[in-house]
Amino acid sequence: MRRISLLLLLLATLAACKHPLEIRGQGSIVERIYGERGCSWEQFQAGHPRCTENNVEGERYLVSYAAIPEPGWKFSHWEGLPCAADSVGDYCEFDIPKSGIDKAHADNPDGLEVSATVAVFVRDDTPDPQGLDLDVFRAVSPDELDGDPRSGDEPSIRHPLAQLGKKLFFSKSLSANFDVACASCHHPSLAGGDKLSLPVGIEARKPSLLGPGRERKGGKPTVPRNSPTTFNAWVYQEVLFWDGRVARLSSGISTPDSAAPWEPDPLAGDDLIAAQSRFPVVTSEEMRGHDFLVGADNEAVRTRLAERIGNYGGGAGEIENNGWLAEFRAAFDSKQSAEKLITYDNIALALATYQRSQVFVETPWKAFLEGDYDAISDKAKRGALVFFEKKPLINQNAEAACSECHNGDRFTNEDFHASSFPQIGPGRGEKGAATGDDLGRGNLYSSDTQDHRFRVPSLLNVANTGPWGHAGAYGSLREAVAHYDRFDERIDAYFAGGGWCNLEQFKEISNCDGLYTRAESNTAKAVQKNLKDNDVGNGIPLIDFTEAEIDQLVAFLKTLTDPCIEDRDCLSLWIPAASEAPDPHQLNAVDARGRKL
Repeated sequence: MRRISLLLLLLATLAACKHPLEIRGQGSIVERIYGERGCSWEQFQAGHPRCTENNVEGERYLVSYAAIPEPGWKFSHWEGLPCAADSVGDYCEFDIPKSGIDKAHADNPDGLEVSATVAVFVRDDTPDPQGLDLDVFRAVSPDELDGDPRSGDEPSIRHPLAQLGKKLFFSKSLSANFDVACASCHHPSLAGGDKLSLPVGIEARKPSLLGPGRERKGGKPTVPRNSPTTFNAWVYQEVLFWDGRVARLSSGISTPDSAAPWEPDPLAGDDLIAAQSRFPVVTSEEMRGHDFLVGADNEAVRTRLAERIGNYGGGAGEIENNGWLAEFRAAFDSKQSAEKLITYDNIALALATYQRSQVFVETPWKAFLEGDYDAISDKAKRGALVFFEKKPLINQNAEAACSECHNGDRFTNEDFHASSFPQIGPGRGEKGAATGDDLGRGNLYSSDTQDHRFRVPSLLNVANTGPWGHAGAYGSLREAVAHYDRFDERIDAYFAGGGWCNLEQFKEISNCDGLYTRAESNTAKAVQKNLKDNDVGNGIPLIDFTEAEIDQLVAFLKTLTDPCIEDRDCLSLWIPAASEAPDPHQLNAVDARGRKL
């Protein structure tokens, strides 16, 4: 009955060109309709060909409603037709497939009765904050925070293009040797990462095993940096990757394929995440491997992978039981040939749409800012004060706050700073890899000005996205937070206490302390650069936090976690079932105990 009632709503909506919506209280509803051709409601009303070329009965529609209260009111709930199970907060979404529409017509030959979806607004009678609550609101008021970083144009995971992107994201067919997928290092059940300090891409002993226990056949990991979470990747509007090597310019997007970091890549397009999605597949240690199209440039590798997916050209026949063409035709609502439709540009667009659908921002902190003062603990509230209020700097006549870099509802300014996190792993770049060092953004420039600077990460869901640091050197959130308390002393204690050998990924390895013999000396260089940068405001400052303040900061950071990311059922829409696989190479991941992720 629930599915049929949703169908009645949609069909009546389309036939009458009027939404069967009601509003109680003071507010409005923003309506969006997505056909397979990406039709907006305004376009539909105007009879735009994008919306009307196809028979309505034969299309799949996504409908999204956003409730917007007027001043003095707040959204309460939806009534009438139930929203989809994963609709969040003031968003109500429906997903209507062709088969359901046809059934509704067959079951109701005399016409359809219209039911309504009701947005209920109530007067905002939230009491004014008092005491500690008031102190927190005063601390955040200069930043005008509301806890919601969304822009409103994030796609639904139900959008056909996001669904295609999901299947591509989990496909090992995008790796040279069919042994790794994007999700191998960025799995939703692992908070959009892999729970490893350093990723294991190609040559995993057990390709379907993710998280702790995933090992490389050749021994220690060779990917030099920690896997950033893909959750809420859309909050980054200017730069991606730890070193910002994919960056938005006034004239386009700069990538590793650009002639220089300040020059646009003519093939990158205008979508930052799509531009980033062009590079894991061409990186040897991540997905390309060492024996695939040896000597070919990056674009040739991408073209060959598209041919493999599309079953044409040089990639024809590489995948048995290849069902990708039907998936692309459904997602793009096109009957084009594989040669025209299955290009790497379209693969990257689908991957980006899937990642943009990973919206996980319904946090206790957001609830607190919306007036639920019991949503976070007093300890977390005191942590918020520590986070947002300035503290005096050691040996400097100045003050600083955590929120100056991790600012706004996105909790990042997307800038680059030297932070002195321990440098473990193989290192990266011509300027550092030979000695196991990683100069971060400095690898992109010949001068040393940018050396050891890394992008300021967003802190949304940070409690679940460890290990922490550009090389995953800290195994607990508390250690990572404590690093900001006299980082020079914390670094000394880190190496004196065993360093990386305390991390789960390395602690069982024999001769662990011999893995990265230059880690301490390389980190010492980063500390010196950090101290030098402090003089010009580009390093993390020396601050003297108490142990109690560190615990309070940790409590506050945990309030930035959306409960959905800890609930497998909630995450299920972002993880394809085995039955959804378009070919035999879908990653159906398990953990070290064999449990399905």
